[in-house]
Amino acid sequence: MPEPRIAVVTGAASGVGLETSRLLLASGHKVIGVDRFWGSTPAVDGMTAVEGSVDIAATWEEVTLA
Repeated sequence: MPEPRIAVVTGAASGVGLETSRLLLASGHKVIGVDRFWGSTPAVDGMTAVEGSVDIAATWEEVTLA
């Protein structure tokens, strides 16, 4: 198995981003999921959820701290 890596997945609260997060977690990677609005969608177990937009510096500051 390859060395675990850190993946930042945008749109992680639903659809392709959510499924990508699940696959990466299942492969043993650390996942930081970014989405504009998590709402009532819980983050996948093991994923660090960050609410924000990738075009806002404060979001990236939070990602780097995760």
